[in-house]
Amino acid sequence: MSFEVPAESTDADLTDAIGQLHGVMACAHAHLLAVAAAYEGRQAHLDDGARNMAEWLVAQLGISYPTAKAWVRVAHALVRLPLLAGAFEEGRLSFEQVRVLVKLQDRHEDAELVELGLTRSVAELQTLAQRREPPVYGEDLTARGRRKVWWKASEDQLSMKGGFDLPATDAMRVIKAVESVAETLPADPETGERDPFEARCADALVMICSGTLAQSAADRATVVIHADASFACDPNAEGSAELEEGPALSWATLQRHLCDCELETIVAKPDGSLGIGRKSRSIPRWLERRVRRRDHGCRFPGCGLSRWTQIHHMRHWKADLGPTDEGNLITVCLYHHHFLHEQHWKAHGNPSGVLEFVGPMGRVLKAGPPALRPDLFAA
Repeated sequence: MSFEVPAESTDADLTDAIGQLHGVMACAHAHLLAVAAAYEGRQAHLDDGARNMAEWLVAQLGISYPTAKAWVRVAHALVRLPLLAGAFEEGRLSFEQVRVLVKLQDRHEDAELVELGLTRSVAELQTLAQRREPPVYGEDLTARGRRKVWWKASEDQLSMKGGFDLPATDAMRVIKAVESVAETLPADPETGERDPFEARCADALVMICSGTLAQSAADRATVVIHADASFACDPNAEGSAELEEGPALSWATLQRHLCDCELETIVAKPDGSLGIGRKSRSIPRWLERRVRRRDHGCRFPGCGLSRWTQIHHMRHWKADLGPTDEGNLITVCLYHHHFLHEQHWKAHGNPSGVLEFVGPMGRVLKAGPPALRPDLFAA
């Protein structure tokens, strides 16, 4: 199927088409959320190894986990808000409006939410959602319960982005510590100008954490870098270097870290494989690092957890005489490791490519959304 915009289309035609196509998207999205809510109501996602409906959507549709969580949250709310669901289905409200409006359901009736959505922009709705009564006793415990720090690689893989969710008083401790160090950083000796305050805060955070690491045990302060030997010796050679669970590094940055570090050399077998075969079921640390670098988290469809994970032999070392080699090892979280053994699921395929997870009743799972059926595609 291909689509071309007719050359004779006027600006008004295109404006109308954009609006109508968005309405179709909204209608389809509303129906999808309703079906997802019904599917979750049956607890059917648990049969596919998903701990929650968001994980199941990630596995089935190839969307991100934050997106899936937002879909599930809105799907739950729309079950109780039929008027809002109807306005969304009719294309009168966008998903961005609806996802904010459902946050206001404890302060507004269903009909009022529709009216707000039809008369306010997303930015205005977000402001309304942020306004609230002064916190009552006990809500500070809620803030502490959701405390977290998170980070991820940027899209260009050149940096890491992150943030925190802390109780207000704890957050101010972090902010004041960073600001106090940032204020002491000197100006550029060549230009005489200081970096922007936000940049100095970033430098201050690194300085504070670096000082903390330096006072800790040596193994706690270890930062692992994976680098191909060819690239380490020649910036124009094939290969790469990257932080463990992090982004790629330039050749110059790699050279700076190679000035003072502990080196661990890994040599592949003649066929290019890595491992120790049947020598032992215990996985050497260097091989575990290699597998974790390849997988970037739990390989079970929809999961992707990168912490609290274990290495799983697809062919069992003892029962199936599986080797302790890279091609037989995958990363799985604790939950799905139990799922593979106690629930009798099996992983098949190439760990460096496509994997399939097969349940005891023949149910097959693999990551990614299904293609449109030919009859729907033709329509």
